[in-house]
Parts: sequence; structure tokens; C-alpha cells
Amino acid sequence: MKVDETVDLTQLARQTPGMSGAEIANVCNEAAILAARQNREAVTMADFNEAIDKVTLGLENKSMLMTRQDVYETAVHEAGHTTTIWLLEHAARLVKISIVPRGKALGVNMTMPEERVDDSTIASIAFVDWVAKVP
Repeated sequence: MKVDETVDLTQLARQTPGMSGAEIANVCNEAAILAARQNREAVTMADFNEAIDKVTLGLENKSMLMTRQDVYETAVHEAGHTTTIWLLEHAARLVKISIVPRGKALGVNMTMPEERVDDSTIASIAFVDWVAKVP
């Protein structure tokens, strides 16, 4: 299957840090399956984004019964993470917030680092910001 010309490979690389070759292959296969199910001839960025979510977070848990209170509490919880990330000077850029249950998670805040960083190179103040956003 072809890849749509609008797919940003740099963005995809930044969204998949630490993934093994097998995981990246899985993302590509999942994206192709999503495109094929839509009868498209090319894989789009939306297909890749959905595939990354599926590989990293798991399937949407459509069978999970959530009350209005559960949804509200999940939304408030994720809003707390979002606010913290927004206020931290050195936090990675927030790219997605969701209260759709996937795997064992009821919600998620996804960040994407601007550059490659590992724990040994994070400045102490950036490390404090990083720790504050970890669930």
C-alpha cells in the first residue's frame, strides 16, 4: 500500500521514540489495515496516528461500562495532568488528550519531546518538571 504524500515522516519519528523495529513495523501494518478498511489507496497521517495509539495504548475498550461520574472523574483527572504539563516550563509539548478507555487506561495525555532526551541529560529543573507530569 502507498503512503500519502502528506504523511510527515519526521513527525512520525518523533511520535515513536524508544519503539523497537518490530513495534514500528506493527504501527505501519496497523495503519495499512486502517486505510484498507476505508478502501483508500494510500495510508494517511490519521491512519498512522490511530495505529500508534493502538500499539502504544491498546485497543479502544468499547465494552467498558463507564457511568457519567466515571467519565467526569476521568476528564477531571486528565485535565489535572494537562494543567500541570501546561504550567511546567520544561515539559514536553502536549499533543493529545483523551478520555477514551484503551487497555487499562481510562484516559491519557500524550506528550512529544522536542528533542531526544534521556534521564542522564535532563537538567535538574527539567527533571523536576518531567517527574511532575508522570501519572
